[in-house]
Amino acid sequence: PTRRSSDLQGPNFDLYMGTGSTFDGSLQGTGGSGFIGSGMFKSTDGGENWIPLTNTVPPPNQPAPAWVTINRIAVDPSDANVVYAAINKGIRFSTDGGVNWTSVKNPAVCTSDLNAGQDVKVMDDGRVLAVSGGALYISDTPTDDCSYIKIDGNAGLVSSSQRMVIDVAPSDNRSEERRVGKEG
Repeated sequence: PTRRSSDLQGPNFDLYMGTGSTFDGSLQGTGGSGFIGSGMFKSTDGGENWIPLTNTVPPPNQPAPAWVTINRIAVDPSDANVVYAAINKGIRFSTDGGVNWTSVKNPAVCTSDLNAGQDVKVMDDGRVLAVSGGALYISDTPTDDCSYIKIDGNAGLVSSSQRMVIDVAPSDNRSEERRVGKEG
C-alpha cells in the first residue's frame, strides 16, 4: 500500500497527493528516516479517481531516485496549473498541472539544482518560499530560471538547519518560519 505524505487542493478543486516522506517513519534500506513513496497523484473529480503523474513516478531499482519522497506540495492560488513540490532531490515546479516538471536551480551557481527539498509555500501575491538543504529561499518570479534568493543569517535566521518548516500568515502574507532541531 502507498502511504500519503502530502496532499493539497488547488484553486480549481484539483487534488494532489504526494507519497513518501523524508521525515516520517523509516526509509528502509537507506539508513535514513522517512518512507519511500511512488510519486505524485492527481484527481480532477473530487477524489473519486486518482492518476499517477507519470513524470513523478520514481524509476525502479535506482538508489535514491528523484520523487521517492514528496515532503510538500503547493499550488499557485492565481494559476491552478502552476504546482510546486519539495522532494528528496530539491524543489520542482510544473506550469501544466503536473504533467512536466522543472528543477529550481541553486542561485549560487545557476547550473545545479537545489537539493533536499523540505518545504514550499506560495503566497497570495505569487511569491514562493522554499526550504532546500536546510536553507530558506524566496523568489518574486518563481518559474524564472535562477530566480531564488537565499535568505541567510543577516536576515535573523540561522545559516542552515537540519529541518525547517515554513508557513504563511493569511492575514498579512508575511512568512513565519519554525526550525526543528536535531533530536537527541
